[in-house]
Amino acid sequence: MPVTGSPWSLAAAIYETGDGSFVPESVEILPEKAYIHGWYYQPDSILSVTSGGDGFLKAVIICDISSTNQVTHACLSCAQLDKED
Repeated sequence: MPVTGSPWSLAAAIYETGDGSFVPESVEILPEKAYIHGWYYQPDSILSVTSGGDGFLKAVIICDISSTNQVTHACLSCAQLDKED
């Protein structure tokens, strides 16, 4: 998915046209970064059992943003999966 527009528009695009593997929940905008908090679907992870067994893990999309609040780069981070490796 192309990274364009504001963090809010990126979250909306992920929700509307994504494959359902990330479900946005909230957006937090700071001066140089934005965070799209949500849930990452990972049904095969052993950690999905600890997250309630539904396959969703807490995750965040970390966005670099320009001075006009436009997303310039984004990456997905899931602390639970990082710990699993």
